[in-house]
Amino acid sequence: MKHRRRGTFWRAIRNFTDSEIPLPRRVVVASRNLWLRLGRRQLCCGHDGEPGC
Repeated sequence: MKHRRRGTFWRAIRNFTDSEIPLPRRVVVASRNLWLRLGRRQLCCGHDGEPGC
């Protein structure tokens, strides 16, 4: 059986605010993950726990 990842808006916000990555890098990682989600038309980018996922 295939496991489906499911992200939510609030989970993405929590990952962003709770991350220990410095703010400039966090913004880059979050935007990359958001573009991955849009490009793949999925709710999760595949990088669990990173900002924007």
